[in-house]
Amino acid sequence: MLLGRFTQPRKEVVDLGVLNNDFGKMKFVMKDRIASMLRDLILKGEIAPGTKLKAGDIAEKIGVSRGPVREAIWQLVQEGLVVHDPHHTPMVVELSPLDAWEIYTLRAALEQMAVELMASTVTDDDLDYLAGLIGDMRALRPGDNMSQALALDLAFHGHICSLSGHGRLTDAFRAMDPAIGAVFVGIAVLFGRGPETMAERHEPILAVLRQRNPTEAMAAVREHYWTRAGEFLRAGTR
Repeated sequence: MLLGRFTQPRKEVVDLGVLNNDFGKMKFVMKDRIASMLRDLILKGEIAPGTKLKAGDIAEKIGVSRGPVREAIWQLVQEGLVVHDPHHTPMVVELSPLDAWEIYTLRAALEQMAVELMASTVTDDDLDYLAGLIGDMRALRPGDNMSQALALDLAFHGHICSLSGHGRLTDAFRAMDPAIGAVFVGIAVLFGRGPETMAERHEPILAVLRQRNPTEAMAAVREHYWTRAGEFLRAGTR
């Protein structure tokens, strides 16, 4: 059945042992820095899906007041990485493999339409921009900041959709950006994969865009999404 969630032991509160000790020594930490730290731990799967985030415990560990921690958690709620349970306690988002399959296949359909519209007219400057993003992906190594990996992924696919000139398509595609963060959590938990494989997964799309062939570009986009979507689907039937 496809009703299970990503399988990793759930914790009642965040394991404060995963918080960086050097970071914890800092007395004055701004909201964005706290959010960045928590975001990266979530994206790496070190704070498991379903884990409750208690502002008081986190604030005590890193030596700050609860205010900026609450603000950081709220920022992660807006990004889709944290949700509230029925008791209004913030917790790391949980997606089922079926949820991930639906998100990836829907993005595939939208991005296929986008490349159909833009592939024949894409400029060299835009291709160079996409190549630069892949270059940044190639520089990523195991253990690197997963927030950076997520930002590069969103920038790559978002730019392709924006080049379609179809405003509503781009808005619909971008509306799913917060869900992609949750999918990244699933990738880390289910498959144990870090950011080091990102470049090789995006290079085929760029290669066919350089040919300015809409049909080939649509096929490459479909392969990109449906390969990973199939992995999620198979994981949900284990």
